[in-house]
Amino acid sequence: MGGLAVGAAGAGTQLLLLSYDRGQELQADQLGALYMARAGYDPREAVRTHDVLDHAIDAYLANLGQRRGDPSVMSQILATHPRHEVRVGELQAYIQTLSPSEVRIDGDGRHAERWLQRTEPVRRLAPAYARYDRAVLAFTAAAKAAEQKQSEVVRQKLAESQREIEAAIQLADQAQFATFQGYLHAVQGRKGEARSAFNRAVGLFPGYQPALRALARISS
Repeated sequence: MGGLAVGAAGAGTQLLLLSYDRGQELQADQLGALYMARAGYDPREAVRTHDVLDHAIDAYLANLGQRRGDPSVMSQILATHPRHEVRVGELQAYIQTLSPSEVRIDGDGRHAERWLQRTEPVRRLAPAYARYDRAVLAFTAAAKAAEQKQSEVVRQKLAESQREIEAAIQLADQAQFATFQGYLHAVQGRKGEARSAFNRAVGLFPGYQPALRALARISS
């Protein structure tokens, strides 16, 4: 189970696990504010975005039954990032350095209706990805239990992961979800169902590399 467990957990979280140093994080904040200003948005709204993000992180952890400071992967990632107060302080200082030629605020500089319209797909998919996140968490727990030879815990966690990914797919069938479902089938010896799930992922997103790699692996 070990190799496939690592692959499945990594398929959906590889971007999340990328860590950046403090300078890169702050540079990204500054570029974000600059691009906002050039696009007609009020760059000061970038500060409020960080406040929203800070609350969203707590909500995300709560959804997984975790809190900041817990010995989890997510908490370890947060520990590598600059503290919220530091990022906000340095971002505010940077915004003060922007010249009038760089700040071209259009209207109120927020464009709330336009923003809500363009981000509607993200909000619509959020419940599905919440179930997917719980599926990944349960799968990771199953992999850990397998290393400790706790067969009953493995069975329970795999069943939990299966329920969560099926619920996610019912809400929105995504290539990422289908690929993860394929890994779940594979680690339980259901190669035919795994192959079907991987093929469905490729059908949903032609060229989707995690699914293509999984197909090659399961066929070898």
